[in-house]
Amino acid sequence: MQKTVKIFGVLYFLLILLFNASAQEEIDQQIKEAETYYAEGKYQQAVQVYENLLKSTGKESFGVYFNLGNAYFKSNDIPAAILNYERARKIKPQDEDLLFNLEIANQQVVDQFDAVPELGIDQWYRSFLFGLSSNTWAFLSAVFFSLMLFFFGLFLYKSEVNIKRSSLLGGVLLLIFSALTFMFASQQKEYIVDNIEAVVFAPNVTATSAPNQKSTSLFVLHEGTKVQVIEEKENWVRIKISDGNIGWLEANKVEMI
Repeated sequence: MQKTVKIFGVLYFLLILLFNASAQEEIDQQIKEAETYYAEGKYQQAVQVYENLLKSTGKESFGVYFNLGNAYFKSNDIPAAILNYERARKIKPQDEDLLFNLEIANQQVVDQFDAVPELGIDQWYRSFLFGLSSNTWAFLSAVFFSLMLFFFGLFLYKSEVNIKRSSLLGGVLLLIFSALTFMFASQQKEYIVDNIEAVVFAPNVTATSAPNQKSTSLFVLHEGTKVQVIEEKENWVRIKISDGNIGWLEANKVEMI
């Protein structure tokens, strides 16, 4: 009986491997198809393949978002290009090619606001925090923690005074590094989750003082403008733009990043 169970277990494991390999092969084939369309200048077809790929897999991918943004940009759909570039930036915030393309796309947007100045130290810390991805910070934390365990093992099992002193000091430092890198990973993840952003998809939309069309008009935004979403209420979102102004927009006028 146990032997039969083991055989079925092995067969099930092999089936899972074959299924995953087949699924990955299909994904790779779709990506090659989209890349071929893009190289031939068939940008709309490339967009369709990438969009279908995202819907079918449900997985976020920097490469797919980035290439989809490029295809939308070549199709002259600037809001969709910015949306997908921003989605890619959430995965790789410091990718140089992405930031360059995003800057070019943003230059096509009508609305150009002067951002609220950020304190130098805040700007430096944010740049430092996003210098590595949250997964990389978490990996470093695990590495430092593993090394810390090794050093504390030396401290416990070695009798030489110099080794015990050095291993204790090294272990404490590694514990601090592990805690710091874990904190950086958590803070970056928390910032990304809490900082909800969206892109305006209507040709122009008026922000109002309250979530209804009869309230006071505050300012007008145009397609492609990125906004920060600070509140959602029924079919409305309360947004903040880079110059600090706040207003309400109809939710169907924006697309969440």
